[in-house]
Amino acid sequence: MSRTIVCLLSVVICLFAYANRCAYAACYRLQLAVNRYAAGATPKRERDRDRSNARNCVNVIKLSHDAVLFKFKNVQCKSYNESLMLIPLCQLRAISRETNVMNYRADWLYSVNDVYTEVQIFKRANGFKPWLFKYKLNFCEYLQKKNHRLFSLVFNLFKEYTNLATQTCPLVGNITVLGFSLKVDRLKLPLPTGVYLVTTGWILNKRLTSNLNITFEFVEDSGLDSEKSLFGH
Repeated sequence: MSRTIVCLLSVVICLFAYANRCAYAACYRLQLAVNRYAAGATPKRERDRDRSNARNCVNVIKLSHDAVLFKFKNVQCKSYNESLMLIPLCQLRAISRETNVMNYRADWLYSVNDVYTEVQIFKRANGFKPWLFKYKLNFCEYLQKKNHRLFSLVFNLFKEYTNLATQTCPLVGNITVLGFSLKVDRLKLPLPTGVYLVTTGWILNKRLTSNLNITFEFVEDSGLDSEKSLFGH
């Protein structure tokens, strides 16, 4: 069965499932397929052949989420080379019982053109276990071209709060993320209820220079079926 047919069937299933309050299950499976495509898990000839089909899948399915809780639980920062990078600010601040914001500042002490980041997402289940994807990307190239679909899922969550959104390499001076709050309407990746850990390692001039690790909790609206009922776990 061609990928075009699979993609179209997934769209039909998603729309039909929505009418039966099961949109999450169908859309979740479709999004995973698109993520695998974007991460380069398929041979190059297949990716080239199906590039337009994958784009159509992403454009047709626009997921929305209803959540009763979407907030930070913890943030941890560490610099391994303080002659290159200082991190004077790394904290969460409570706004209300259900809302908090993250504030972060890193001082890059001299300009860097060689910047990579490694990102991995974990989900808590008897400890944190790898969930969905892990990847490494050329961050300087991303700032210029915005060409990595998976990283864009993460970057779009906080781009309105950071001065990185308007910068390109070489990077130098203060890098900030201020007043960053988690907003459901910016979440394009379907999430089951749970606690998640996003780890980021920042590699400058081919050396791991810092880590920024964020833990957050997402609780689905009671109107949506739980992950257990949808997937039978």
